[in-house]
Amino acid sequence: MESFMPRHPPDQERAASVLAFYGLDGSGKSPIVLPGYLPSRRYAGVSAAELRLRKRLYSLAYGDASAKQLEAAALEKAELPLTSHGKGKWKIDKKTARKETEFHAEEKDQDLAANVRAFYGIDGKTAAIVSPGLVPNSQPSTSLSRLETYMRGRLHDLSIGTASAG
Repeated sequence: MESFMPRHPPDQERAASVLAFYGLDGSGKSPIVLPGYLPSRRYAGVSAAELRLRKRLYSLAYGDASAKQLEAAALEKAELPLTSHGKGKWKIDKKTARKETEFHAEEKDQDLAANVRAFYGIDGKTAAIVSPGLVPNSQPSTSLSRLETYMRGRLHDLSIGTASAG
């Protein structure tokens, strides 16, 4: 005869999962998502356990789920803003929570900024491909490095308004 398993994991297990996800469990493992950021609901190529936790956190922010005391304490330790829903139940405040996608956008913006500095030689490491202050041709006739090809197209798109900068 099978033993009865609760339909939902107990509060303590959920709290431990949250702490591990954010690298706050004392194991020394890197966080999957940095504390302070609400993860995307879905993410390609993740384990089933990670996907369940991502869905749980999403449901705590956008769905009907609510956290009990231990899980709420773990969420607070993970720097996620919470709102009380009475009787010891908590939800993630979706209006003020920073999103994982915002982190990736900031990261991409930093990479693009580094490319611009390298392209114009103002990073202190590389020679200028084009003099600062000039918008380059988008397609010059010579063979180009990957950086130069990308930056010429990117800067051209920015100059004509078909792209925007972070």
